[in-house]
Amino acid sequence: MKRLIAFLAAIAVLMSMSLTSFAAFTDAIELNTDGTTYTAALSDEAATANTGKQTTIVAYKGDTIDVGSIQYIDQAAATSFTFQLKDELTENVKVVMGGEAIDKQEVGTIFYGTQEETTYTVSGSVNNFVEGEYYDMLVSEGIVAEEDLDAYKAAYGTTAYLTTVDAALEFAGNYGDELIIDAIDAVEIVDGTYAFEDLAAGEYAVVITRNAALPYMEYATVEDGDVELDAVDMLFGDVIGAKDYFVDGGDTILWLEANGLDITEGAEVATLDIAHDFFVDGGDIILVLENNGLSVYDYGTDFILNNL
Repeated sequence: MKRLIAFLAAIAVLMSMSLTSFAAFTDAIELNTDGTTYTAALSDEAATANTGKQTTIVAYKGDTIDVGSIQYIDQAAATSFTFQLKDELTENVKVVMGGEAIDKQEVGTIFYGTQEETTYTVSGSVNNFVEGEYYDMLVSEGIVAEEDLDAYKAAYGTTAYLTTVDAALEFAGNYGDELIIDAIDAVEIVDGTYAFEDLAAGEYAVVITRNAALPYMEYATVEDGDVELDAVDMLFGDVIGAKDYFVDGGDTILWLEANGLDITEGAEVATLDIAHDFFVDGGDIILVLENNGLSVYDYGTDFILNNL
């Protein structure tokens, strides 16, 4: 009876504390190897603050702590607890901990059906890109010094960005030579593919850029499964120095002015070497002329058609 009264008092104290959320507490719960017990622990910061003092833990179903919802409760001068649930796991169970020297903390959730929240992947591919082996060859053949390779990778490279729709809109509104985007994640495309993993459901945007091409932008709406976007053929011709969403005479002039240069002149020349033969020559200029008159609208994505 005394123990019950002590626990009820502990619940009252725990409930009276303000709830403070820290990233360090998110899902800090482990399913042990026996498959039936869990271990929940205070963060290092909270454990240090509450050293030697009583800690109360409550695991409960639903949104409120009451006698019927409690799956586990204990109080001890400890910073971690190993426990079993009172009932079979048929819905999510929340775990909170509090102590004499710390506020009530939401440690995390034991998810029904899985120990972790479901996450998803957004992926896709680019057909015309520079393979990773190309950069190795530039160095092995002595065309580019190893210390200069990063600059050449930036000049030739294609990058896929995962971002929010708002950040993609900001990028679209400020598009120009700097190609600055606030990204959640970025992937340098060296094998033709990209993938953004461990994503929660939500609406994202994918932006794919290359210094010598029109930018590609598309929504990636994640609901209840992975999302694979269509393969992209980057539209070459919109080059740094004349980036304006169109392949036009301003771009062609830049290629004509560089005609005959080779990439040993610098990484800025490599940007114009879209045929990947170490030179800016007729092969590159023909590719640009073939795309003359194209614009970012020719990608035909919903994002571009809706917003630009």
